[in-house]
Amino acid sequence: MVHGHQGGARVGAHAAMSAQMADHIAGKGWIASAVSQPGYGASTGPPDYCGPRTQNAITTAYSYLLDNGAEPDQTIVWGVSRGAIATACAFRNYHTDPTLIILQSGIYSMDAWVKWVENGAPGGDEELTQAIRSNVYSEAGNVPEAFEERSGINFVQDCLSDVLLVHGKQDDRAPIAQAARMREALASSGRRALLEIETGAGHFLSRGFAMKSARAFRPELEIP
Repeated sequence: MVHGHQGGARVGAHAAMSAQMADHIAGKGWIASAVSQPGYGASTGPPDYCGPRTQNAITTAYSYLLDNGAEPDQTIVWGVSRGAIATACAFRNYHTDPTLIILQSGIYSMDAWVKWVENGAPGGDEELTQAIRSNVYSEAGNVPEAFEERSGINFVQDCLSDVLLVHGKQDDRAPIAQAARMREALASSGRRALLEIETGAGHFLSRGFAMKSARAFRPELEIP
């Protein structure tokens, strides 16, 4: 699991996967793991808003799991919000693609999203808009190259994993059009991709929605 943004104390992986959740997954015969992005938890910084350092942290953690017993044809990488942005980019031209990538409440065209924010979104909440703008510009910069390397839609042909996108229909931080456009791009590149929408949900989905969707999408994996 790859967590999203955390205000205040950036505890990282500890907020992404509870001990109870890890025990449940491990009890079904899976290896359960969560990675802290740079600048969160015990990972060294500085954070780079889903950029190269964050993407490298994800693949480094994934490689560690493969080197320590994880079956390469039975792997799932699940990124949430900010974690979805980085995960969508991390496995381009990687030597061992995950079996399934779950992208939850993410942004996949950073340039389009920044323009959306600058035009008064999300939801007319100026305080939230300013916070998002500050995070992006301070960590990533405000240049086209920075947005391009953080846009998963640019790399759909560079990874072979199946992709499940899960998104809240009322998401006011990551517009659902981003997920729809990403699914279309994945399908056009020959990737197996599915978008599941939770009606009535915003940026945060109900407990269990992503895993229920994943079980239906890839039942043969016997996802816990």
